[in-house]
Amino acid sequence: MSRLAFLILALLLAACGPAVVPPDVTPTAPAPAAEPETAGAEEAQPTPRPEETSAAGEPRYAGAAPTPVSLGESVAASLGDPEAPVTIVEFTDYECPFCARYSRETFPQIREQLVESGLVYYQLKDLPLDMHPSAGIAAEAARCAGDQEAYWGMHDALFAEQEAWAQADDVEAALNELAGGLGLDASTFTDCLESGRYADAVAGNLSEAAALGVNGAPSFYINGFPVRGAQPFALFEYAVGLAQEGTLADAYRQPLPEVDDGAFATGDPNAPVVLVEFTDYQCPFCARHATETLPLILENYVETGRVYYVFKDFPLQQIHPNALLAAQAARCAGDQDAYLEMHDLLFERQNEWGSEADAAAAFASLAGELELDTDAFSACLESGDYEDEVLANFSEGAGIGVNGTPAFFVGAEFVDGAQPYEVFVQALESQLEAAE
Repeated sequence: MSRLAFLILALLLAACGPAVVPPDVTPTAPAPAAEPETAGAEEAQPTPRPEETSAAGEPRYAGAAPTPVSLGESVAASLGDPEAPVTIVEFTDYECPFCARYSRETFPQIREQLVESGLVYYQLKDLPLDMHPSAGIAAEAARCAGDQEAYWGMHDALFAEQEAWAQADDVEAALNELAGGLGLDASTFTDCLESGRYADAVAGNLSEAAALGVNGAPSFYINGFPVRGAQPFALFEYAVGLAQEGTLADAYRQPLPEVDDGAFATGDPNAPVVLVEFTDYQCPFCARHATETLPLILENYVETGRVYYVFKDFPLQQIHPNALLAAQAARCAGDQDAYLEMHDLLFERQNEWGSEADAAAAFASLAGELELDTDAFSACLESGDYEDEVLANFSEGAGIGVNGTPAFFVGAEFVDGAQPYEVFVQALESQLEAAE
């Protein structure tokens, strides 16, 4: 199996969590894993625009490689040598059956062959999903057991007895029983669990996962690169080997998005670097990027002629019911040369229109604030003229590896999530240097 095909398997969910594909968009099935890498890459590669080629006429970008994400220091537990060359971070949910399968079938091999050998430093973070009502307190229970040097014993017990405690009439009593089975001091454990001592820490991990676009468990990062789902040990062993070689990023290279497809863009089309953003107007992390990071990118890179910024839509309709119409509202405002103004106002007022039953009226009100021709704006919105284009953006993004928002293609680098401005500076400067 090719390097690319094998790593692609790591992004096909065998995990607990909500789907991100709207019900009216059919995702393209992945190519068979046995297909040659070169053929698959050539078929997926977009035709380079003139300004995407070097002076020699060769494609400037062979595909987008992701920028490894920066993860917070707060963890539930860790194993191994912090100075190991490879770090694996797992986000888990103690009530998730896929997490239990991974814990039984894959984790023991990772621990024995990769952690104990000094090759991998393993960190665990909590991701209690809303669909699992007892996952949060189970995560706290594991941390309370950790106070008595028994975190991993409780971790194993929670997954081994998942069905029993998760379906118990009194979950806390069931968790106390597990603690007793591990020989823990009962009163100390109970006091910790009842105090909610670790509730904020668990919530912090959950917030971090959301910021990264992680909405299913188990999810992993290997030296900052994502692996999704309860994958077999062979995949982790292979990916760790690539990380050792320094070639893991190459395995994640993705086809680049189209640029000249009618999506709004700002800056010089012949700028040396093209930055394409996939966004969802109802996504709070997209709002954070739009208000905190985008203005700095526009000021320091777009307005100076070094970056061409393209805005594409990726409305997650299952969780953001007004996002599709909001994307159309921005495009309708664009008909009156006010795309960016509406873009900014939609994110600024996100909390106001996000739960509106009559979103169209809310958007018309925003158009009025921008002093647009509201009749023309409403007619555009009611016509649905831009719906197909918005959904085409979504399908394109899903087809090249986007599975959450915001997501960015910075030249030949893929940046996932609402990363701080400094991450974009690093990616942009790297791409500008490569374009020289």
